[in-house]
This record gives sequence, C-alpha cells and structure tokens, in this order.
Amino acid sequence: MKKNNFILLVTILSIVIAACSKVDETTTPEPDPDFAAPLFHTLATNGVPTDSFVYNGGKLVELWNREPGATSYNLYYEFIYENNKAAAYNIYIQDGGSFRLKTKAVSKRTGEIVKIYTQHYGPGGTKLLNDSSEALVNTSNQILRIGSPDTLRLSNPLMGSYKVVHYQQYTYEQHTLKSSYTHSYRSETIDFPASLFTWHITATHSNTRNTMYFLIANDPVLKLFLNKYNIFFTGPTAITSYYITNNKDIAVTSTYTYTYNNNNSQWTEMIAYTPVMGDQPATTTKYTATYKPVTIK
Repeated sequence: MKKNNFILLVTILSIVIAACSKVDETTTPEPDPDFAAPLFHTLATNGVPTDSFVYNGGKLVELWNREPGATSYNLYYEFIYENNKAAAYNIYIQDGGSFRLKTKAVSKRTGEIVKIYTQHYGPGGTKLLNDSSEALVNTSNQILRIGSPDTLRLSNPLMGSYKVVHYQQYTYEQHTLKSSYTHSYRSETIDFPASLFTWHITATHSNTRNTMYFLIANDPVLKLFLNKYNIFFTGPTAITSYYITNNKDIAVTSTYTYTYNNNNSQWTEMIAYTPVMGDQPATTTKYTATYKPVTIK
C-alpha cells in the first residue's frame, strides 16, 4: 500500500507543473558521447526487487516489473524506436507458463502535440479497451502539459451525462523541473456532487548529478512512456523535496534523502518520505538501485 500511495503521489507530481506562456528555447544538455553513464540496472522497493532495466545500443529496450505479490518478474515493457526516438511500446504479462500481449501503445507527434494511442488485450488476443492521451512539448523537448484543458462531455448509464477537465502543467528552470499544477474537475453526476481538485507543487534539487535524466532528456515520448518513474527524471541533478499544496487545505513537504556510491557518484539508496496528507497516512519508502554503464545514444 505504501508503494501504491507513493506511485499515486508521483503521478500527481508528474501532472502538476504550470506551463510557460512562451516556448522555452533552452538547449537540451547532451551527455558526453564518450562517457558511459551509470544508469539503473535494477531497482528494489523496501527490499523487494521490483524493476530490471535492459539496454541495447545506448537505448532502453526492455523494462521488467515484479508486481506486488509476485515471486518473480511477471510483466515487461518492450520499447520500439524510430529515427532514434521512442515511438511505441508493448506490454507483456505472464499468463500461465508464458507471456502474452497485454497492451500496445503508439505515439504520433504533430508539431508540439504528442498523442499516444493505447489498445489493451485479453487472453487469446481479444481486444478490450482502447484509449488515448496527449501532451504539449516545447522545442527543448520538455513536457509542458499532460492532458488537455478542454472540457470533455461523457455519459454512461451509471453516472448519466457529465463533464470532465483533467490536465497537468509544468514549468522549468533551465533543464530542471521547477513546479507543477494539476487540475481535475468533474461536474455533478447521478449519485455524486460536482468536484474540483487542484494541486500545486514546487521542487528543489541538489547539486549532485543525476545521470538517469540523460536517458530521457532528448526523448519526451520515452519520458511519457516512463511516467510512473518520473521522480527519477526531474532534472540533471537529484530531487531533494516537493512542497505540496492543494485546494483542500493540504500543505506538506515530501523529502528525498540519499546514500551515494563513491564509485560512480550515483545513489544506491533513496528514502522518500511524505507526511500525513488529509486522510492519507505518512509514508516512508526505501529505494535501492544498482547500475550499469551505458553510452546513451
């Protein structure tokens, strides 16, 4: 449950950054082409192995997950590239003694708008739900917004007809995440009154280099694909805190503290602490990481 709460918070954090009114022309920093950057090889959460990263040709090609309760990795992402940028991914899930396709996602970029189209599958390749999402990206390959400020009109037998507005906006200081803003509105439905939730987040960073950032610095589509890991990609230096407020009188600071490996200057342990937020209890999550050298392409 603590991991789920943290992932929910990370999702909120990755949604919340007020976009600049003009396009940021900042040049994206490049990794040294002759330097093999230490990138995640494995991650563990509270002592339990949860993720394994596979690279080939300087690209992340597979990401294996161990879901809660599983005794081994039981799900993996396969990333597909076009013109040296992430373009699509497939998710495979363990089903019996083998892996089957669970999800296919493809991206399409038109100017500053990136759209991702997702198709989900059941056993035997049966098509289930499909959906889409969009993001606004500037010329520096920074994500300015996820979702749309446009009003969606929805309807179903249980809730009736209603309106929804949901998006997240981001601002940056040079290459580093500075703040975020999340807006989530739903009009009145058959059984529920109208609701509006807004979140503001301000980030602080250390001066310690964060080499994982360079994996996605020039590839916003890959960053969107890796959205649930966003806490590790906030900038070229390590995140140290988030100051979080919302329209329900919450005002707290989440902190991130590190133990570093002297061999590659990257952390081997990160402690993420979030105090009580409303009816959510305080959470402390320990991440441990191993690394492998990768010459990023």
